[in-house]
Amino acid sequence: MSENNRDRDTVRETDRTTIITDGGRDRGGSGGIIAAVVLLLVALVVGYLFLGGGLNRAADKTGVNVNVAAPNVRLPDVNVKVPDKIEVPNVKVESTSNSSK
Repeated sequence: MSENNRDRDTVRETDRTTIITDGGRDRGGSGGIIAAVVLLLVALVVGYLFLGGGLNRAADKTGVNVNVAAPNVRLPDVNVKVPDKIEVPNVKVESTSNSSK
């Protein structure tokens, strides 16, 4: 038998479809949750430091005592005359509408 007389194999055409599933799990979105937790923790720490007075206690521990002499400021005497009774005139307001129905 020679090579040329041999029956050739028929080529089968096949269609392939690939389906990728995630198994019902939702992937992604955890970065937003992590960022929200970090921002919440930062807000809590900043709130504690400002509202709890944690930032103002450094001078108490080191014994800082600052006395500054304030300048003597003298204001002139001002006599403002305010009337005992203030009369407000009666005002009558009338309005008319020109709308057509």
